Amino acid sequence: MDLKEFKKHIENIQQVYENEAKLCRILKCNSPINFADDIADSTLELLKELFNDTEDEWIEYWMFDLDFGEKWRPGTVEIKGQDIKLQTIEDLYGILNK
Repeated sequence: MDLKEFKKHIENIQQVYENEAKLCRILKCNSPINFADDIADSTLELLKELFNDTEDEWIEYWMFDLDFGEKWRPGTVEIKGQDIKLQTIEDLYGILNK
């Protein structure tokens, strides 16, 4: 899968989560709404399989722990003592293709 297609899928997943969060705020939900999570989860699982990311889980880490890269700061991610930039979809794609 090339970067353009990967980026499209990641952005679609991100949009699903953002839309559900907005809807939950509007409806004043006490727990998350999961209207489209199954579709996003299926896409995520396919990406993990395609990039052989089922053990390291870089995609999930970037999406959920780093809030789609928003929480990344220098020193956040290190591999063998080397600082790794993991802020953008392009950074994520690069790690997955090493």
